Amino acid sequence: MTILIFPRARNTDPVTSLASADQADRLTEKHYELIIQALKFGSMGCSGIAFVCGLHKSQVARRLSELESRGRIKLTGYVVKSNANRLEREWKNERSY
Repeated sequence: MTILIFPRARNTDPVTSLASADQADRLTEKHYELIIQALKFGSMGCSGIAFVCGLHKSQVARRLSELESRGRIKLTGYVVKSNANRLEREWKNERSY
């Protein structure tokens, strides 16, 4: 039995929605691992993580706060420039501090 921390469907949703949510959870777990692996190269912002992972920046951005809540990553307190030359927060692997 999987305990969902971030449920993607309600118990009252149709079976198709529940199945879709289950697939999304598996994909989310893959994204989590890609992000954790990317941060083993060092601290970086969302754009840098997306580049290393091969994911779209929006896919990474959705997962960062979830990973932070799980205690897997942490903000460094610094900002870095994104690929679009905008400031973004810098993240690090939980085990690197």
